[in-house]
Amino acid sequence: MDSDNALAWIICAVIAILLFILMVFGIFNKYILGNKQFIDTKQSFNTAYVSFPDGSNQIIKIKAWNDYRQSDSIQIIDMNGKPYYTHLNRVILTNE
Repeated sequence: MDSDNALAWIICAVIAILLFILMVFGIFNKYILGNKQFIDTKQSFNTAYVSFPDGSNQIIKIKAWNDYRQSDSIQIIDMNGKPYYTHLNRVILTNE
């Protein structure tokens, strides 16, 4: 019975350690990396050409950007921290 009890404790300890690692990774990914991912599969861009509904166009230096799954929207944050939220059809992202 003691070996079964020890095995149960080992399994619980391994599960607790794995949950702790996942929690730390989630906090690190959200608060340290910001809009970047730890394993970054996104492209890196530093300039956005944005077309506004009034017909004006603006060149924005990108601090961070985020596109959304199952959506045609994009959020761009400029170097001053100002967010722009628009449709993907109104934006060209590039490196210049």
